[in-house]
Amino acid sequence: MRAAPRTNGPISARGNVAMRTGVVAIAIVATGAHFLASMAMAALPDVGTPGLMETLIRGAEHREATYGALGAICTWDMFYSDRQVQVDRVSSGRQELGARALDVVRFRWSGPKWWMEVLELHSSGWNSWCFLGALPTGPNANDEAKDPPRAMEFCDGTRVWQLDFRQPTAVVRDASGSAAIQGSFKQLAHALLLHVNDKPLSGFLRSLKAPVIEELELIEGTQCYRVVDYRPGKDGVGGYMAAVWIAPEMGFAPVKFEDLFMPGQKREGQRYVRLCARMQEVRPGLWLPTRTTHHTYGYAEDDPDVWRWATAVSVEAWELDVSVEGKCFDTMIPLGANVIGMRRSDAGRYVVGNTDGIMRSFDPDAPPPPIDAARARPLVSTDLKENSWP
Repeated sequence: MRAAPRTNGPISARGNVAMRTGVVAIAIVATGAHFLASMAMAALPDVGTPGLMETLIRGAEHREATYGALGAICTWDMFYSDRQVQVDRVSSGRQELGARALDVVRFRWSGPKWWMEVLELHSSGWNSWCFLGALPTGPNANDEAKDPPRAMEFCDGTRVWQLDFRQPTAVVRDASGSAAIQGSFKQLAHALLLHVNDKPLSGFLRSLKAPVIEELELIEGTQCYRVVDYRPGKDGVGGYMAAVWIAPEMGFAPVKFEDLFMPGQKREGQRYVRLCARMQEVRPGLWLPTRTTHHTYGYAEDDPDVWRWATAVSVEAWELDVSVEGKCFDTMIPLGANVIGMRRSDAGRYVVGNTDGIMRSFDPDAPPPPIDAARARPLVSTDLKENSWP
């Protein structure tokens, strides 16, 4: 996959080339002369076009069939609000918990099988991964005096193993047997929008009870269909809303996902918003994120402290068609290891995953990704639709 990727930077309108890509992709999966007519005009079909939902599903299925096996090294940067830190300190009894965390994650994934390695370079003290027990708080030096906490997770489709190298201790449990990704890898797949709400995009769309394609909306300059499913609670009070934004111009990639849960009590609930801030065409027609953000908002009556935490994930480079089975030479050396050439012909010294460079550039006082002010305020009523798009 590293052969000749084309980087287009932030999601943006790319003119005729991008539109032609979207036209071809839709034409592959569309049925009916009305679609072909709209394609000839180099415009995406109107949201009310018959058969459009099935087109989106089949476009997603086509995209998922091109995955094969994916691999990447990425950074996982966490930002906790003061309110969330206070809540975590009370619930855990650990007053030393902090507001920032920085991890380097390496993974490979193919269907029900995956492995991942996590190296915690700066810890909030809160265990977000497959570590078995509490983590130290603060920066973790990558030297002989203090090795950063390291954990791994494996799944062969039948069982899931989690290994904490500090002990070392491993736990193993049966996989659910479903298509859903589990364990710690699930949150990484969610953050990168490789899965949407525990399912591939096509499976998520087919699982919706009453989906509505509400409109074509620009997300970071790219036209996306916003598909929404409203599930009102009893007597119309509270309920659940899920929405996904799909970009035909990017090979039917999901570029944003949002859900809002309101259990029924007035002005209470929780909202998750995941956004692909940058995308890359790693193979003709296959777009994958190189940076995503994930914000969590918690609502409690008139409490103004709504924003709780954010995650920013940056992918160094995507790999396609990588081996998930067994060990490969490029994954036997762990993240953070110093590789030193012993002969003059060797390339010299480097650190696997560039963890030393990542740590040097880490700013513990950096602000979180931009917070949506419209969502970071108390809910206005018990009406689900009214609160879906404040």
